[in-house]
Amino acid sequence: MTACIYCGAPGVGREHAIPGGLSGHFTLGAASCRACERQSSGFELRLLRGPLLPLRVLFDVYAADAKKRPPSLLVELSYPDGTTVVEDAPIQGHPAALALPLFRPPLRLAGNAQRPMQFVGEWAMQFNDPAAVEAYVRSRGANGLLYRSTIEVQALVQLIAKIGYCFAIGALGADTIERAMPNPLEASVEELTPFVGGYTSLAPADEDLHVVAVRVLDDGRVLVDVRLLARYGTPTYTALVGNTNKRPDTVEYAVPVSGLWPLAAYPLPSTVTPRIDVLRNGRALADDELTGERRPATTSTEP
Repeated sequence: MTACIYCGAPGVGREHAIPGGLSGHFTLGAASCRACERQSSGFELRLLRGPLLPLRVLFDVYAADAKKRPPSLLVELSYPDGTTVVEDAPIQGHPAALALPLFRPPLRLAGNAQRPMQFVGEWAMQFNDPAAVEAYVRSRGANGLLYRSTIEVQALVQLIAKIGYCFAIGALGADTIERAMPNPLEASVEELTPFVGGYTSLAPADEDLHVVAVRVLDDGRVLVDVRLLARYGTPTYTALVGNTNKRPDTVEYAVPVSGLWPLAAYPLPSTVTPRIDVLRNGRALADDELTGERRPATTSTEP
């Protein structure tokens, strides 16, 4: 690459399709300018330092400098008398849970130009040893722990769109793609909804950490399925990138499990209650604004 894939300015930096903070290693050389690098880092860090932080701390993919690794993380304990207390828990006592939303397919695939992006359910798992977490809860005299995951839809949708665009270029070449979706670094949720969504059902867990599939449909549309943390049975998201003159085909990429990432996650125990807050434009959406049927958290971890 010699030009930024987002704005066309001279490319000076290697673009990580999947953030390095999630052990992503697929890069496009000299594919991003400094200004676009800063934009991309902005929404990626809101996820990496937000809902994904407990996992990254627990499995030591938080930072190259061990001194920057937080020694504790916040938890909310509930007590038999009905009171709750928010406090710092040691890493080994924190559930390191993660909740992710399930989205409906992109509007351009669903043929519905009216509905907003819908959050129709949630996936939730715990990555720390449940016995260690329950021991911590008992040591504090509590009877339960509330895990709250705050998902900023804007950042999540931008990340899906960016990953899809990068992998489409890697598989097909920038010169063969006519991008249909707006620039993922600048577009709003509303602008990306026609092109970014997901699947309302969960596929079995994969053997690899992350899995991405670039698909050229019969009509030339380029669709990219993105499954971060696929090893743990997470939702699959999808991005309709644009069009190409390449023949119908599918190219798959996989990032194997490495380092301290575990081979499996755990169902949430009865003492841990998950809650996912969906933020849009800085505000948590009420249940009636999510405009979809809520489904219970999934607890299957079979690879």
